[in-house]
Amino acid sequence: NSIESRGECERLCLLEDEFPCRSAEFDSDARRCTLSRDDRRTQPEAFRYGAGNNVDYIENQCTKPLPDCSYTSSKKDVTVVAMDDILYSRTVQDCERFCDDARAFNCRSFSQKDDRCYLSGDDSITLPDTKQPDEPGAVYKEKVCTRSTCDGGMFI
Repeated sequence: NSIESRGECERLCLLEDEFPCRSAEFDSDARRCTLSRDDRRTQPEAFRYGAGNNVDYIENQCTKPLPDCSYTSSKKDVTVVAMDDILYSRTVQDCERFCDDARAFNCRSFSQKDDRCYLSGDDSITLPDTKQPDEPGAVYKEKVCTRSTCDGGMFI
């Protein structure tokens, strides 16, 4: 498994065809690339910031969202940190649907205020140390997706 670069590891993850590669770790000292069907959302207890000076965590932003998704309970009076899209919406439920239907990026959070829906590819996991901007009257939610407990037609 002698991998020369992080870019080569990224490419291996994108080209993996035996399972959906959601993330990888590249160890530059050992020149090793470890592919995974999980990421920091599906296995948060296995993810460690700063796992090693020579180990890079790589998350595949091209994988399809997992099928079992719901939204966190809403936070009031805060908005998204980084906005990737803005749409007209009358309700929080409209905003949830827009986030679910987003195709240009993996929508992970949104805020809804008045007749606007602000979609974002970031959430508290991708921006753990960033304070959310105050926005009186806004409702903020994050999408939470898990891998199904059904694997290959068998419940485990």
